[in-house]
Amino acid sequence: MPQMLKIAVISFGVLLLLPVLIFNAIPHFLFGWLGNDSADVGRMTDMAVNIGGIYNRFDDISRRETEKLIQELSEGYETDAVSVDVRNTNLAWLIAIIAVQYNQDLYTIDEDAIRNMIADKLTYSSSFYDGKQSLRIEDLDPYELMDKLEFGTEQRQWAEFLFSNMTDTQTVSDAEYINSSDKSYGGIIYSDGLTDVIYYSQADSRWGNELYGKTNTIGKAGCGPAALAMAVSSLTGKSVTPKDVADWSYANGYRVEHSGSKHSLIPDGARHYGLRAEGAGIKDAQKVIDALTDGKLVIAIMSAGHFTSGGHFILLRGVTADGMILVADPISVSRSEQPWEFQIILNEVNRNAGAGGPFWILSA
Repeated sequence: MPQMLKIAVISFGVLLLLPVLIFNAIPHFLFGWLGNDSADVGRMTDMAVNIGGIYNRFDDISRRETEKLIQELSEGYETDAVSVDVRNTNLAWLIAIIAVQYNQDLYTIDEDAIRNMIADKLTYSSSFYDGKQSLRIEDLDPYELMDKLEFGTEQRQWAEFLFSNMTDTQTVSDAEYINSSDKSYGGIIYSDGLTDVIYYSQADSRWGNELYGKTNTIGKAGCGPAALAMAVSSLTGKSVTPKDVADWSYANGYRVEHSGSKHSLIPDGARHYGLRAEGAGIKDAQKVIDALTDGKLVIAIMSAGHFTSGGHFILLRGVTADGMILVADPISVSRSEQPWEFQIILNEVNRNAGAGGPFWILSA
């Protein structure tokens, strides 16, 4: 199979790992790309569906490999404390690395490959006190794992390429970050919609350089926490900062290292802070407009376009008299202070969003 054809197949096949993609859309999509016979397409589709099944078992596979390591390390010792933190490498990164490790061959990505890669990424430390052992289990981050596997520059680039095709990497550009960092945005309140919105910048000097998880800062990757903090603070009257939400997100497993936040951070986080949250899709455009007209707030996950080159959460905060949308962009005051055509937003939201998105309607 030609190399570029393999790349197309693997890129879209591994997307099945994300629950937002409907399996029965894949065969039709593959027919559009491939000139091969239907039997070949069928085999590829079967393998893609198999990978989707592995995704559903991933947490269980990861747990079993971690327990296996703990058992091996505990043999012959009395172990009184075990600490586990294995959130450095998410599933999309593992699949991208596996794909490169096996020469981008979709057929070789099976449960054994994932189990072996999970085992490779686990690391540990131990200490002894009063004859008893304490263990700490962690995992290598993607770049440490690629170092361990002795990836060359080209292999790293392939892995990054595949990962970027599976995720909406919510890290802002250097230029955006530099333009917004080292400033305090306290006191900005937008009052031109039905609901006054307290503005938070993810790059605000008060928290922008604080870590979000282990591998990046709130300023670079915290658009989700910042957007949610704006909504919660504006709708409840309580002061909830991006740092507050980022800490809660990481502690509860919503941080995606080297990327951003899970889409489910928005509805689950909103409910945690006492808001009502309702997901809305592309076909629910009128529902989104009606919600904004009613004074509710809406968080949207955007894909490449006017707001981002990857993925980015923004807050929709109202509708003007002539039907333009008011926004609060966590990384850009200038974009927050101009009205937007709703069609631009509809064209650029992430159509593969999970957790009921790409819009979440929030109300007190």
